[in-house]
Amino acid sequence: MSDRPHILILMTDQQRADCMGCAGHPVLRTPTMDRLAAEGVRFANATTTSPLCMPARASFVSGPYCHNHGIWANRGQLPADDETFFHHLRRAGYTTAYIGKSHFHAHVSGSHLRDNEHYMHARGIDYVHETTGPRATVKTRSYMTDHWERLGLYQALQADHEHRRGKHWLARPSPLPEEEFLDSYIGRQAVEYVDGCDPAGPLRDAAFSEVAFGRGGPASRTTMVRTDRYKYAVNAAGKLREQMDRLICQWLLAAQVCM
Repeated sequence: MSDRPHILILMTDQQRADCMGCAGHPVLRTPTMDRLAAEGVRFANATTTSPLCMPARASFVSGPYCHNHGIWANRGQLPADDETFFHHLRRAGYTTAYIGKSHFHAHVSGSHLRDNEHYMHARGIDYVHETTGPRATVKTRSYMTDHWERLGLYQALQADHEHRRGKHWLARPSPLPEEEFLDSYIGRQAVEYVDGCDPAGPLRDAAFSEVAFGRGGPASRTTMVRTDRYKYAVNAAGKLREQMDRLICQWLLAAQVCM
């Protein structure tokens, strides 16, 4: 068994840097993130290369800026000859894994993510259990949607997404039970993978697990938002601000930004 450290990277989705209790957010409760920060190091001045999903992720795994790797929007994919840190880890003797939403390639409507596993392997990833984010689940299949379909949950989720179409202000819990919610599924798959690794077998030191948080979460998570401390800006000239604050508060109630 190697004395080199295991590496686990957890990446949230659509979460601002200040949306943590340890970052001083007055509304959100994030006890797990706060504990990780307290037991480690928090880089408060780290900055992403892009506010968009695919460009930021491409830079994260490959290193270059967006104008170097060429991905400026949520379409396309990393060039085939671009190296990632997964390649370097493999050359160092690590076995690599990716569990969750990568978005290193476009989520094409009607496709299944397993059809792109050859592309993920070419990025230097040995084990792939890929999912989409919350919104793309209705159009792009994955092992996760296959699982929901076997449980008879996928049709209800699709109907819920259809009802939300054009209603970005709508805040309500997902029809999925909490144990089958997107984040629960990804976390469970990551734990099963790590627990299933044989310490006496081939070196398995690098695991990349991403938990993709999105709106429409379990009702129990709404208790993680301090609504009593969220004040609406109400004054004679502030009606627009009040409306915006209400929209933000509704989003916070539904968003899965708490682990």
